[in-house]
Amino acid sequence: MHIEQIKYFTENTPPKNFPNKEDKSQTLISALTNNIISKQTVIFLLSVTFFALSLLFITWINVGQFQSGYLIAELENKQLFLQENYQNLELEIFSLKRPERIQKFAKQKLNLSFPTFERVIHF
Repeated sequence: MHIEQIKYFTENTPPKNFPNKEDKSQTLISALTNNIISKQTVIFLLSVTFFALSLLFITWINVGQFQSGYLIAELENKQLFLQENYQNLELEIFSLKRPERIQKFAKQKLNLSFPTFERVIHF
C-alpha cells in the first residue's frame, strides 16, 4: 500500500470497539458498574494512605516531644551548674573584698603601711 492509502484508511475508519451513538448510554452504565470496584479500591487505598500518614505524623510529633524533653532536661542541668558556679564566684568576690585580706596583701606584697599623723593632709 501506498502512504496516501494508509493515511486515508486510518483517518476514515473508526477505531475498533468504538460504540455507536445509540450504545453510548449502555457503555456509560457498564463503565460505571465496572468502575465501582475500582472506586472502592481507590477509596480503600486513599484511606489506608491517610491512616499511614496520620500515624507517621503522630510518630513525628512524639519524637519531637521526646527531643524537646531531653533538651529541657539538659538546659535545666546547665542552669543548675551555672547557678552553683555563680554562687561560688560571689563567695570568692566577698572573700577577696574582705578588709583584713586587703590590708594583709598591702603590707606583705606592696610594702604599704598606715600613714603617720604627720603625713596626713587635712583640709
